[in-house]
Amino acid sequence: VTTALLIVLMVLAHREFKRTHNRVMTYPQGLGSGTLLAAVAVAIRAVVVYVYLKYINPGFIATMLHAQQQALQQRGITGAQAQQAMAITSVITTPAGIVIASLVTGVIGGFLVALIVSIFTQKSDPRAVI
Repeated sequence: VTTALLIVLMVLAHREFKRTHNRVMTYPQGLGSGTLLAAVAVAIRAVVVYVYLKYINPGFIATMLHAQQQALQQRGITGAQAQQAMAITSVITTPAGIVIASLVTGVIGGFLVALIVSIFTQKSDPRAVI
C-alpha cells in the first residue's frame, strides 16, 4: 500500500514539475525529485514510528522480542543459539534502531521506485540539440 501511494504521489509530483517547467522534465530531474519525495515521506514516517514506540506504546518492542523468542523455541532453537539470536535482535529493536533502519531502507526503496517511475514520466525538451 505504501509503495502504491508513493508511486501515485511521485507521478503527481512529476506532473506538477512538468507543468511548471514548460512540460519538460529530464530523467535526472525526475529521479532527484522522486528521491526527495521518498526521503521526506520516510522522515515523516520515522518520526511517527519513533513517537509511537518511545511514548505511546513503549511495551511494543518487548512484546515483539518475546514473540521472537517463542518463535525460536517452536523451531527448536534453544540455549546458546537462542541467546545469540536474541542479543543480535535486541540491538536492532530499539526505537532509534528501528528508525535508522527505516530511514535507510526507505530512502533506498524510494530511490528504486524513482528510478522506475522517472522512466515513464520523463519528457525531454524537443528543442534540445542531441
